[in-house]
Amino acid sequence: LGLMQGIQVKLAWDDFTQQRAVGRGDEEEAARAPAMMPARFHCKAIDGILESNVFAFVAMLLLLRRKWITPNEVVLQTWQMFLLYGSALLGFATTGLALLEVDHRTSVAVQQLLNRSVFSQLRHLAFRSSEFALRLFTLLA
Repeated sequence: LGLMQGIQVKLAWDDFTQQRAVGRGDEEEAARAPAMMPARFHCKAIDGILESNVFAFVAMLLLLRRKWITPNEVVLQTWQMFLLYGSALLGFATTGLALLEVDHRTSVAVQQLLNRSVFSQLRHLAFRSSEFALRLFTLLA
């Protein structure tokens, strides 16, 4: 199974060559509407959504149980708390990036908006990451 992940390199290369052809003004690629492109998700995007949800949930559950829900039931050292906070933040960012990829692949309007500038991509990433964090906190509370 580990060797089969090499397909991701081919999918990324195909996307890169397609974007480069559109950037050069290749008429054949530029004429192709974004809606006609296949809605193909990278395997890591779906993995990121599924795995980071679990990791962020467990990390935030432990952190909340430490002080808020049941004090003194979970005793964590300082380095363990920092590790759990880092894990939760990484989980939020991973889910945000994966959802950004899914949004980019499924909606032509979002794709055109995100291709305008890096700032719009960062704004959408912050939106998706904070959306996931708020949904997770709602579930835990």
